[in-house]
Amino acid sequence: MAHLLDSHRPIASVSISASTKVYATKRIASLAYNLLNKSKLFVNHISSFLHIMAFMPLIRLVAGQQVGVRIGIGSP
Repeated sequence: MAHLLDSHRPIASVSISASTKVYATKRIASLAYNLLNKSKLFVNHISSFLHIMAFMPLIRLVAGQQVGVRIGIGSP
């Protein structure tokens, strides 16, 4: 009888793990989808931030030249 129970146990665990895998897969898929949408927003924020950062040296250069010209150090 014990042998019969032992041989039956893996089948039960397999069926439980299969349903758990399906649930986990659905859960992971929904989490990944939400994360993807959030990361799209995050990437948009990052790209706009990077555009601003790309213009910062130019802004600094222009502002620095204007300040330098005003002080009289930079060449006009």
